[in-house]
Amino acid sequence: MNSIEAKNQIIDYIKAHSTMSDKESFAVTDDVDLMDSGFFSSIGFIEMLSVLEKKNNILFDLENMEPSEYSTIAGLISAIEKAKNIGVKL
Repeated sequence: MNSIEAKNQIIDYIKAHSTMSDKESFAVTDDVDLMDSGFFSSIGFIEMLSVLEKKNNILFDLENMEPSEYSTIAGLISAIEKAKNIGVKL
């Protein structure tokens, strides 16, 4: 999977599961914080991480990452690529 496919996975999930009421009327940028901006509650965000792990057959190493490193689309793409590169799999 390349970064465009990862980004599409994340955006599709946001559109389907975001807590925002009008998901089609805003553009999600790569650097917007998905929790601080109201797209997800903390539980919803963890659920998204779990889905991304399963879809990509990886495990995020959240213990060794700052939340700012994975709370944006760009950060999530980087985290997916990093997990794939180090071979941390489910």
